[in-house]
Amino acid sequence: MVINNAEKHMCGMTKLNGQQEAGLASAVPLGVNRLYQNRMLNTEAAALFIPFEAQEMNEPHGLYYGVNQTSHNLVVVNRLEAQNSNGLIIGMSGSGKSFAAKMEMAQAWLKHEKNEIFVIDPQAEYKPLCERLNGQVIRIAPGGTTHINPFDMDLDYASNGDGTSSDDPVTAKSDYIGALCEAAIGGHYGLNPVQQSVIDRCVRQIYTPYLEHMDKLRLSGSNVTCDRSVTPTLKDFYEILRRQPEPDADYIRIALEKYCVGSYDTFAHHTNVDTNRRFIVYDISDIGTGLKEMGMQVCLEDIWNRTVANKKRGVRTWIFIDEFYLLTQSESCARHLMFIYKQARKFGGVPTGITQNVEDMLTNRESRAIINNCQMVQMLNQSDADRKEIGTILHVSETQLDFIKNAQSGHGLIWYGGSLLPFANKFPTESPFFELLSTKPQTQI
Repeated sequence: MVINNAEKHMCGMTKLNGQQEAGLASAVPLGVNRLYQNRMLNTEAAALFIPFEAQEMNEPHGLYYGVNQTSHNLVVVNRLEAQNSNGLIIGMSGSGKSFAAKMEMAQAWLKHEKNEIFVIDPQAEYKPLCERLNGQVIRIAPGGTTHINPFDMDLDYASNGDGTSSDDPVTAKSDYIGALCEAAIGGHYGLNPVQQSVIDRCVRQIYTPYLEHMDKLRLSGSNVTCDRSVTPTLKDFYEILRRQPEPDADYIRIALEKYCVGSYDTFAHHTNVDTNRRFIVYDISDIGTGLKEMGMQVCLEDIWNRTVANKKRGVRTWIFIDEFYLLTQSESCARHLMFIYKQARKFGGVPTGITQNVEDMLTNRESRAIINNCQMVQMLNQSDADRKEIGTILHVSETQLDFIKNAQSGHGLIWYGGSLLPFANKFPTESPFFELLSTKPQTQI
């Protein structure tokens, strides 16, 4: 009877032939086990330990991203210890992209005083969090008083991040100005070779006085590597284009006219933004559709200059770019973005792109290279077409892709350094912090 009752509760009983004394000593609460027997588990008992093995992400000094849907353990990832710190958050509208990004921003800001957060915000979503964390919102709009000069250039702009020279900073800057002109001119075919050569020539001419000025500062013993008060501006670029003999130069000048001396001259002045805040949001929600891509490029360039300067101060720069796909539509823009993604690790940068559809980023080879150069990708709810593209690029199986099919908000997959696991980020809705992170309309009322 005793044995039958024990088996009902999955408790096996055997006779201790010749081991009664050892058994009694083991049963007494002395913390000593004198019985050395293997216990066999039946199927029902063994099922308690399923899964026997699950992929986990739990790294020291990392940030929290959710709970493993398979093992229910915490997902803690330290992007700084990966091969590179590049990241991407993709998901349909309402899938929890902005919430995930804000949670990462807040954790990075709170984790270390040497972390600085920069956000390019095309839809004014990040202002409440920025202000709560004592940050600064830089509002950029046509006719506004805030100006950022796209021609600002640190002499270490194209260095290796360790003080040694890599490329000529003017050459790297010329590529960026070319991308800026392409965004301003528009069109499906980009710049032709003649236009690219004209732009490169003008960029080199316009920076000659600046480089001479910086050489004088260096010879005087100054450690300044960027003097924003004497950098050239779009207006200077406009004037130097006027002096070029080629018809293509005149074409570029006329196309840039409204951005240099016209109604959209927001980026044609010297930079007047100077802040020591650790959380900075570039609010370009009122910049207008026609100027948005160009505005994002200028803001990203300003952030890159700050990233180069932060490297010298021992500060890590976290960069978040919403509506990321806008910077990948043209080949030259994507090429410059790829330059930043490749250089970010050397300068302590942690870039993260945020976008809805991965298909929007597959317009050229450079865009695909950016995805392949990311060590961390958070995938939230996706459409059928986007799931197929993700599966092809990141080698995700159909079974695993089911986790981002009709997924709840905050649920999806994390691809990190070749490892993949399903995660769920359930946040208590009654928390005041939830209201700060959420962008749902009912939480904003």
